[in-house]
Amino acid sequence: MEKPLLTMTKLEDVELIRKVQEKLLNYQPKAVRRVYIPKSNGKLRPLGIPTVLDRLVQQSILQVLEPVCESKFHRYSYGFRPNRSCKQAVAMCYKLAQVNGYHYVVDVDIKGFFDHVNHGKLLKQLWSLGIRDKSLLCVISRMLKAPVEENGKRTIPQEGTPQGGVLSPLLANIVLNELDWWIHSQWAGIPIHNPSPSEIWRTGPDGMLYRPGQQLTVEYTPADDIYVGNKVVPVVKSDRADAAVDNLKYNVVEGKNLIEKDTDFASNGIWTAKDTGTVRIKVTKAEDDKYKSAEAEYTVTIKEYDYSSMNNSLTGTMLQGTQFYVEAPTLSLASDNQAVYVVRKGDEWIEADKYQLMPQQGDNRQTLVIARKDKESGAITDIGSLQLDYKYDTQPPKITLNPKEDDKPAFTKDAVDYYGNVRKVDMNIHDVSLDDGSTQLWVKVDDREEFDVFDVNNAQKLIDAGIEYSEWIVTGADYSSCITFGTKADEEHKYQIIGMYAKDQAEHECNDTSSIEQPFYVDRKAPSGTIGYDADLIDEQNMASQQAANVYGQLEDISGIKQAFYYVNKSDESGSILNDEQVKALDDSAWKPLELIEDTYDARYKYKINTSDLKDTSYNVYVKAQDNCNGETAFFSTSKLVVDTLPPELTVSQDTMTAADEKGWHKDDISYIVKADDSLSGIKSVEYTVFDGKRKIVSGQTVELDASGEGRITIPATEQFNGIDLMLSVKATDYAGLKTEVKGDSFKFSMDSQSPDVSIEPEAGKNRKYFNDDVRIKTSVADSISGVVSAKYQIVTDDQSVSDDEGAWNELDESGIINVSAEAYLDKKTDVYVKAVDEAGNVTVADLTASGSQPFYIHKAAPAITVTYGTPEQPDPQCISSVKGTEYYRENRIATISVKENELFFDPDETKINVKVDGNEQTQSDAWSEKSYWVKTGEGAEAVYSKQLVFNAGHKYELSVSAKDLCGNSDNGFEIEGDKSAEFVIDVQSPTGNIRFDGLSTGMDTVWDLLLPKDKYEISRFAAKKVNIAGQLGDEHGGIKSAEYFVSAEDAIIDVDSIQEADWKTLDSLNEDGTFSEPIECENKNCVVYVRVTDLSGNVSYISTNGLVVDTCAPAISVITPETASGVYSADVPVSIEVSDENATGVASGIKSVNYTVTNMGQTTQDGTLYSYDKTAAGLKDLENHVTEQFDISAASNNSNEVRIDVTATDNAGTAYTVTKYIKIDTTAPTVQVSYDNNSADTSFGDTAYFKAPRTATVKVTERNFDASKVAAEIKAAAGKAPALSNWSTEGGSGNGDDTVHVATIYYGHDDDYTFGIGVKDIAGNAAAGVDYANSLAPTKFTIDTTAPVISVAYDNNSASNGNYYNNKRTATVTITEHNFDTSRIALSMTAQDAGKSVAAPAFGSWSDNGDIHTATLSFDADATYTWSLAYTDKAGNKAKDLAKQEFCIDTTKPVVTINGVTPGSVNNNSGNMSFVIECTDTNLEYFSPVLTVEVYENSRFVRKTITGNVISISNGQRVEFRNLNEDGVYSLTCHAQDKAGNSYETVNIIDAGGKQVTETAGQGGKLMDFSINKGGSIFSLDDNTMKLVKDYYVQKVYHDVVVREINPDEVTSCTVKVNGKALKQGTDFSVNNVSESDGWHKYEYVISNAVFEKEGQYNIVVETKDKADSVAYSDVKSVNIEFIVDKTAPTYTLTGVDKNNENYIGSKNAVLMPKDDGGKLGRVKITVVGKDDKEKKVIKEMSGDDMLDYLDKHDGKIEFEVPKEVLSAKDGDSRLMVECADCSVDEGGKTNKVKKIYGKDTEADTEIAEDDVPMESNSSDVKSVETNNDKAVYIIGAILLFVLIIAILIIVYYMRKKMKEKKDNDEQ
Repeated sequence: MEKPLLTMTKLEDVELIRKVQEKLLNYQPKAVRRVYIPKSNGKLRPLGIPTVLDRLVQQSILQVLEPVCESKFHRYSYGFRPNRSCKQAVAMCYKLAQVNGYHYVVDVDIKGFFDHVNHGKLLKQLWSLGIRDKSLLCVISRMLKAPVEENGKRTIPQEGTPQGGVLSPLLANIVLNELDWWIHSQWAGIPIHNPSPSEIWRTGPDGMLYRPGQQLTVEYTPADDIYVGNKVVPVVKSDRADAAVDNLKYNVVEGKNLIEKDTDFASNGIWTAKDTGTVRIKVTKAEDDKYKSAEAEYTVTIKEYDYSSMNNSLTGTMLQGTQFYVEAPTLSLASDNQAVYVVRKGDEWIEADKYQLMPQQGDNRQTLVIARKDKESGAITDIGSLQLDYKYDTQPPKITLNPKEDDKPAFTKDAVDYYGNVRKVDMNIHDVSLDDGSTQLWVKVDDREEFDVFDVNNAQKLIDAGIEYSEWIVTGADYSSCITFGTKADEEHKYQIIGMYAKDQAEHECNDTSSIEQPFYVDRKAPSGTIGYDADLIDEQNMASQQAANVYGQLEDISGIKQAFYYVNKSDESGSILNDEQVKALDDSAWKPLELIEDTYDARYKYKINTSDLKDTSYNVYVKAQDNCNGETAFFSTSKLVVDTLPPELTVSQDTMTAADEKGWHKDDISYIVKADDSLSGIKSVEYTVFDGKRKIVSGQTVELDASGEGRITIPATEQFNGIDLMLSVKATDYAGLKTEVKGDSFKFSMDSQSPDVSIEPEAGKNRKYFNDDVRIKTSVADSISGVVSAKYQIVTDDQSVSDDEGAWNELDESGIINVSAEAYLDKKTDVYVKAVDEAGNVTVADLTASGSQPFYIHKAAPAITVTYGTPEQPDPQCISSVKGTEYYRENRIATISVKENELFFDPDETKINVKVDGNEQTQSDAWSEKSYWVKTGEGAEAVYSKQLVFNAGHKYELSVSAKDLCGNSDNGFEIEGDKSAEFVIDVQSPTGNIRFDGLSTGMDTVWDLLLPKDKYEISRFAAKKVNIAGQLGDEHGGIKSAEYFVSAEDAIIDVDSIQEADWKTLDSLNEDGTFSEPIECENKNCVVYVRVTDLSGNVSYISTNGLVVDTCAPAISVITPETASGVYSADVPVSIEVSDENATGVASGIKSVNYTVTNMGQTTQDGTLYSYDKTAAGLKDLENHVTEQFDISAASNNSNEVRIDVTATDNAGTAYTVTKYIKIDTTAPTVQVSYDNNSADTSFGDTAYFKAPRTATVKVTERNFDASKVAAEIKAAAGKAPALSNWSTEGGSGNGDDTVHVATIYYGHDDDYTFGIGVKDIAGNAAAGVDYANSLAPTKFTIDTTAPVISVAYDNNSASNGNYYNNKRTATVTITEHNFDTSRIALSMTAQDAGKSVAAPAFGSWSDNGDIHTATLSFDADATYTWSLAYTDKAGNKAKDLAKQEFCIDTTKPVVTINGVTPGSVNNNSGNMSFVIECTDTNLEYFSPVLTVEVYENSRFVRKTITGNVISISNGQRVEFRNLNEDGVYSLTCHAQDKAGNSYETVNIIDAGGKQVTETAGQGGKLMDFSINKGGSIFSLDDNTMKLVKDYYVQKVYHDVVVREINPDEVTSCTVKVNGKALKQGTDFSVNNVSESDGWHKYEYVISNAVFEKEGQYNIVVETKDKADSVAYSDVKSVNIEFIVDKTAPTYTLTGVDKNNENYIGSKNAVLMPKDDGGKLGRVKITVVGKDDKEKKVIKEMSGDDMLDYLDKHDGKIEFEVPKEVLSAKDGDSRLMVECADCSVDEGGKTNKVKKIYGKDTEADTEIAEDDVPMESNSSDVKSVETNNDKAVYIIGAILLFVLIIAILIIVYYMRKKMKEKKDNDEQ
């Protein structure tokens, strides 16, 4: 039995609490019991059930913790919380869905959550919630570590909190609280997207899903751009408009570029248009094969160009879930191969991605001028407008709280204001995007929990607290409201504004607590108070007392009591006092000032009024008071009190009519007359008591008094007063509690009115009436008053009358037993009479019926039973078969049960017919019934009782019959006539079963359980290989006798009667459980399988399958396309498909589906199903074996030489076959481009262009299927031989090859006049539409002339980095070699830009001439990127070869590195996550790689990690953000940065978290700073010796110093070591070793001297430290619990039942051992029998561990055992008893304290051994190092100790008496 935590009987509350606290100091929870309950998914959930005591402790902790934690849990957390339920959670979901518009629910389940809770994290979260009582945390930790008991084993859990514990749900909510708030921070407040109707898909009447109709707007503009919805597809050329229109799957009529008005569209969507205006386009378009055709109307508008519908025009940092940019966005517009988008700024055009927007706070609307800029020519085209609407917000809300100036406090106390009326506070928030729905104002009322005023869930709290606020008034970006406190009259409250919170739509937050910090009071209520008497009144209901009581009470007001008075209202001579109105009207002089004592708790004032001198009067007391705020007066009064000191008057006299007779006996009622009176407080009660001198017979009986105060007492002549000397006492009590009592000899009396008592009954027998042997009659005769003088008995039979003759009566002896002989009274009705007479002459005559018995019978013959099956009318049916004693029938049966028994003693209730139906005992039911009641034939002893039973078909029966008569005689078994069995089965039901096909490839997995009708035949099961017929057969009442099957090849269901008997095959695979799986022969055939089943009763069943076709062959496919001469198609290609499915057997499964896929260069362009068989075949004729289909291959979608056709046919058996064919399609006409290498000519001489150099024309034909013979070129030269096309070559194409280019050249090397023309066709006959001369000058007619100038350039500085970056200035020298030199024809083009801005570009100075050589210089001094080129044409028009474009960068500026947000060497312990930014700015930054590393402590070791930052490109460099640094450790930052010119940074700017900036010198790659993050504080661990000490827990001594290790990212500034809550002294008790290394974490060792633990007892060690980050750490909270017990003393025990006498063992058989260990824990007990040599002979009892402790708990600490006989009878010590006890406290070698003692008969004295060398876990019975102590020496030592103890006691008594005498003398003085 579990020991109680403490005994709580008759303890005061304070004492009870103290004892509970003492017990909890070392509280150790018991093991929890593991049980399992089923989960909804079929698995089991483990529960841990604590003991009743542990549940009580957990409930106590729950009641303390739950209110603390509830205030900090999330409001939307509903699980395991008081006053919350899943129904409320569901209701909230409905609200969010229906009111707020949410339409998604995320269901998350944490797998095995309760079983994997981290204990350390749980304790940390308790600490973070403010629960910092370390004793409580230790108790919770022990509960989590409580052992789990399962299947006799105990395990210590390392994680988890047991489901089933009272505290577990709360602990689970504490663990998940952090997750709840994190989810809130991530998703709360995200705007809701409600789907538009166009996004909602609906189900049509045919059950298919349809997407909504599209209302698209198509805009066709002069710039040839087409808009579809909001998506723009730019088109450069009008003849390429089809590329855009293809998005709608329409075609453009070639050569037309405008839309015709009011054009009706054909289904193919071809359209044209012209002019401007709006047209309606109606098309019918099938989306794909999954959706049916749908009609939609489109509107096409021709209008001016507008860019405002472009998507993704802005990019930037936009807060997720909002529409606000928190950084200035940048413009991002699309571009193509020909042009980019530009924005006009003033007079210049700026590329869109370089255009900087300058937004304002709030809504921004800008209209930009947008155009397209050609990438090659720079031409500006398609000028239009772009309207930007966006929101921009970078500032957090600004909150101001201002009290109303008119609200003045009534007074101020201790800097706290008190108001007598309402107080108002103005609330103002300034923000351009305030989300007023997120605004919070947190207040605290009456020092209770804080709550948000604006939270709708707190509406009732606002009403209760008297708080109101006005609606927000919005003026631009200013929001204002007013909150009013103290709106409820007659109430008083303390208010405090904790702070205000606001968040805008850009997710900026502001918390304001600066405006109002002090609490204030609003007091609109008069003072409250209590008043009463300071003594317990005798009668509080009637307000009466024996003495006056002082009046006491208290006054309370939140603003304090200003003044108070009292008035004592005494009664006058008539006993009347003033009423309330009279007292309130009294003059102020009648009131006396009331002295108040202010309580230290709140505004309470105690008082006391002395009225104790009042006597024998009545009075009450009034108090009135005013507070400091509103001045209202409150009145309080006591009830009227009567003071009465005089007892009541009382007289009692006997009524003479009820006097006793002459012998002093009363036989009638006795009456007394009572009179009582009290003039002041009145008579409250009169009571009387009757007692016999020792006890009260009647107590506290009330006497009713009439108006005159007189009453009557009547004592009835009842049994309770018979034969006793009695006395009457009467007591009167007034309302003041005073009493008067009357009693004495005159009130004594006696009574006797009772006859003797007689009891008579048989000792046994049924109903004490039926016997089968001699009968003993037990009698008793007594008289409790005068005594019995005579007792006799008489026996009568067969209802004879009792005789009055005294001679017929027999004397009853002292035993009271009457023996009735069975032989004398066999089968007779017998009765017994007894007659008794008492001393007073009262006579009693009684028989058996008087005592509840009745006359009885004696009978000995047993009943005989016979069972007969069948009747003459219904003979028993034939038995079909008999198996193992069970008979099988097919017809109902009747059984007749006959019992022969004397009719006097037949007992139908004990004649039992037991029938087992199907193995279960069953009363009458549908299965069987009793056909009649018991029918008697014959009379007397020859009577026979019969009953018929009817057994119905459908069950197995087991019949048994038994009988016992009324006298207890039992039958000798029953006999069945005809040698038939009592076990039989009646079965008329056919056996049941089911069959199926195993191995199907197609068809339903059907199970058949009956014979199918012919009209249900079908073929819907197919297989591609052999199949089995499988299933299960059974019979409900018997067994299966035989099972056969037949496989039919008929294409129909046949009659089973037509199956020949020889064709049935035995089902060889049938198992005992009725299952089977039999292979059948049916390859490339159709079949139906029939099964025949016969049971033991001869019933037969048939089952059949439906049709099956087994087809092992695949279908055959032919793919046919038209022939073409060239092998290339130029239009759509018709394809014919022929598929067949046939087998040699003539039976095939038929074609299931035919599918095709057309791929163009690996991409699917067309696919579909040509044929699908989706019906159920009624027979083989319905299967489709031949299919012919066709489809067209779209030339437009498959325009390539790699068109692949795949056709797949699948038969119903699931076998698929695929045929592949390849074709070529070419619908693209060739294109021709002719370009010239020389396009420089002087055209100022008429219509002829003159070239001063030879020309080469390059002819490019773009064509996939090219043939050079189909190229026709016409070249003419006026004077000489014309050149020809030569050197054809091919440049590889991509995609479908349509961009394959074939190149040839024409060389014009001689001076002449030339003309040129060309035409081209491809192999498929497509002709080129024209020639593209690629902007060539005079491509078809020109003249050649010769000689050109030469230009060159040289630089003085050619030391470049990264190709063209220089970190020093450059000078270029330009040389032109030309005979006819002219500086005016020099064209210098140059740009210079630095960081996107133009700078001044250098220019030529003067030219120097040296013959035909002319030179000048350009100086590049400033930092910039220079791009320049030079062109020159001589006077004759010969143009020098253009100088190659010169592009390079001069950069002499070093990169700048800036760090923002962190201070070097800082200690960071903020509650949030730390972040900082490092950026490098340089116009030409090449690389920037800051490296942040952190040294952390993981898995008991230090690890250095590299932190990856978020890299962000900025306008002139890069920024790296290190966000959410939350891991404790020492961080180091290094950096490499260099620009493309090779400049490295030399300084770094550091801006700390406070905004202060310093500049420090830093080298490339050097360390920039160190800092630390320290939120978790210290980590503690133990050395090996200490870990072993804690693990052992029970030790004899602490052999080594205790070492606690601590590591911390920061320096530890202070430390305290406590043992059992008491701080140790550093340097004496413990030392601190700093073992830190040069950098990184700080490491310490706390070495506690083992001398601290020298004494026995329990020790708990806690190390408390504080680090530089001001974080306080406790080793036990950090999950390092250091607890152990030092126990040096061996266990003791008490042994009873084993005694010693003169050193000889005399013993006893039973003995009790009571072991105990006061200092530690009992470990092992062993009781053995040993011989003379002390070697073990036999183990009597051995226990150890927790099993032993549980046993002792359940048996009150006792171990009971029997002393063996060999010990009791031993001689000369050959068998002795040895007792061993060991504890759990180990020494350094693992041995424990032990005591051992031997008892037995021996010439030597008994030995007692104390040992400490037993290993704690050893069960060995060997005795080692036994030291024998002589008993005599023990006695001497004991005597000495006793003598010393007596002397000590005498000394203590002497000094105590001396002290008492001194105290007495002092008291007398």
